[in-house]
Amino acid sequence: MKLRPANIDDITSLMYLQENIIEYERSFDTAIRNDTIYYPEHKIKEIIEEDMGIVLVLENEGKLFGCGFGTVADAEGWDAYKQKGYLGMMYVAPSFRGQGFGKQIINYLIEWFEKKGILDIQLNVYPQNINAMKLYQSFGFTEHLLYMRRLKSRPVK
Repeated sequence: MKLRPANIDDITSLMYLQENIIEYERSFDTAIRNDTIYYPEHKIKEIIEEDMGIVLVLENEGKLFGCGFGTVADAEGWDAYKQKGYLGMMYVAPSFRGQGFGKQIINYLIEWFEKKGILDIQLNVYPQNINAMKLYQSFGFTEHLLYMRRLKSRPVK
C-alpha cells in the first residue's frame, strides 16, 4: 500500500472514488441530488497539473482506495494571510478505515502547504461525520464558522 501524488491516468479511478464520497455524504445531507454528481473531470485534471494544487491517492495492488487534495487560493479581503489552503475530496474506502490512511493523507498535505508557506488551511466537514471531525481535530483543525440553512423538503428532481 502506498500514498502518492495522482497522475492523469488516475482520473477514472478518482471519479469513481468521488461517487463513493457523494454517496457517503448523502447520509448527512438530504439536499444532495440523487443522480451522479462529482467534481468535473477537468477540475481534477487542473489540480493534478497545476503547481498550486496536489491530488493524492492511496493505492493497493494497483487499485485506488483513498484520496484527498490540497489547493491554494487567494484569501478573502478580511483574512489575515494573503493565501489559504483548502483540503478536499478526503476519502478512504470503508474496508481500509481506522488504519491510519486518512492521517497519512492529511500529514502529507499539511507538509505540502507548509513548504508553500501556507499558514491558514481550511476544509468542510459535516458535523454529523464524527470520525472525520475527530481526525481533523487531532491535526489542530477547529470549528470556525457555522453554515446554516433552512430546507423544507427534498428538492424536486
